Amino acid sequence: VDGAPDYTEVSYGFGPIGVSYGQYDDYGDNLAISYGFSCGSYDCGLAYTDFSSDSVDLMDEDAVVFSVSASF
Repeated sequence: VDGAPDYTEVSYGFGPIGVSYGQYDDYGDNLAISYGFSCGSYDCGLAYTDFSSDSVDLMDEDAVVFSVSASF
């Protein structure tokens, strides 16, 4: 899309662990580390994300996310 910032990401998964690093032009970069596991008959995940801003207009943001999913 014209005028939208470019985004580049590199990711790698090994077993239940995933790691990714990405950069938004002129905005900042992000890092994510995730772990997937079974919760009985559900699929669960735990992830840590970190966004580091290059701009004074944006805040650095960190998050820990827990997810539960099911397939039918």
